[in-house]
Amino acid sequence: MLDSEKNSIKVIVLGDTNVGKTSMLRRFVKGDFLDEYKSTIGAEFMERSIFIRQLNKTVKLMLWDTAGHSAFNSITRAYYRGAAAAILAFGTDDRKSFENVDAWKQRISESCGSISIVLCQTKFDMAQEAAITGEEAEQLAVRLRLPLFRVSTKDNFNVTELFEYAANMCLCEAADNAPPSGTPPSEPQGKKAPSSPPRGGSQQEGKRVTPKSATQCVPKKKKKKACAII
Repeated sequence: MLDSEKNSIKVIVLGDTNVGKTSMLRRFVKGDFLDEYKSTIGAEFMERSIFIRQLNKTVKLMLWDTAGHSAFNSITRAYYRGAAAAILAFGTDDRKSFENVDAWKQRISESCGSISIVLCQTKFDMAQEAAITGEEAEQLAVRLRLPLFRVSTKDNFNVTELFEYAANMCLCEAADNAPPSGTPPSEPQGKKAPSSPPRGGSQQEGKRVTPKSATQCVPKKKKKKACAII
């Protein structure tokens, strides 16, 4: 749901269980980090207002944290309806969650139609225990024609940038793919994922990385859009 009058956007966060969806949302909304794991049952709701520089406006994100366990599929799909954007998460240390991304994307398409989707690689601070390679993650983003954010909730790396980008992408696509003045959604202001995982909360600014093959990603509309890798 994109309510232009109230400047609110419904965003669903989904992916396999234990990939860190709830922790990431808590970091974004409440600013804290809980290391202990507690499985989400059904769905949980949070909200936060953010300022979008490119549009010079404040928007409210209505965030739905959905359960990743298959036992709750019939329940969680009810919360997909009316979403204007989705963040599809998989864990750096969880190969199965990476392999299930296609199935999650299909569920989004079936329940929501064509909405803005951002691919999110969580737990980037665990890169030394990675179950997937950086190249595999980038190839998936290119194949699915989705922007990819690498996020560390523990180190608060790229968390806010992820949600700001999803909101900006959604608003621009709602305007018939006509980006506002300034940085378009294909060139977000996120932080480049470093060659090694962030430590102690250190964050380095960097330019976006776009694989050469990403320039071949062509969205449904005629306008070309690169698959940004952040």
